[in-house]
Amino acid sequence: MRAAVIREHGGLDRVRVEEISAPECAEDEVVVNVRSAGLKHLDIWVRKGLVELCVMAALRKGEAYGYQLLQELANAEGLAITESTVYPILSRLTKEGWVKVRAAPSPAGPPRRYYRLTPLGEARLKQMEEYWADIQHATNVLLKGETK
Repeated sequence: MRAAVIREHGGLDRVRVEEISAPECAEDEVVVNVRSAGLKHLDIWVRKGLVELCVMAALRKGEAYGYQLLQELANAEGLAITESTVYPILSRLTKEGWVKVRAAPSPAGPPRRYYRLTPLGEARLKQMEEYWADIQHATNVLLKGETK
């Protein structure tokens, strides 16, 4: 009875495989156990790629200030998007011309910064959605054996 354990070694792209004895494993089975730290790198990489899409999709509903946007994004539990992620992305999207920002007085505290998609941002979001649909389909073909 054998099991292959994949241990992280210098990142997700480098792994070390070890054979160990696993009494709960049948003779012709190989159990692959990937350490959660290795999957964490993959998890972070996937989330980073989706945050921009999610931020822009949340802004499609209309103008929102930062905290409102964070609340909207919090509804997508699996993404775990935080302030430290959203604000740099909003800054970059503004520099790219995809998001417009305006300041307005707040009932309490400093002025609020309201963000909204520009027409260029709406076109970018549409492109991103189409690309995401293509990626989802291609991934499902490979993972689930779906046909084209």
